[in-house]
Amino acid sequence: AGKPKVQVKGEDYTLTDGDVVIAAITSCTNTSNPSVMVAAGLLAKKAVEKGLKR
Repeated sequence: AGKPKVQVKGEDYTLTDGDVVIAAITSCTNTSNPSVMVAAGLLAKKAVEKGLKR
């Protein structure tokens, strides 16, 4: 399969290995499946511990 292409604010990007993509978690997710919110928090915590910056 080819590399996924996305458009953000009119700019085209190609996602490659090692790229980090963060998706918004909507309010319906945290009310219908709170475990997803816990998992997202733990993932973010680990990423910061490993040196992820803004």
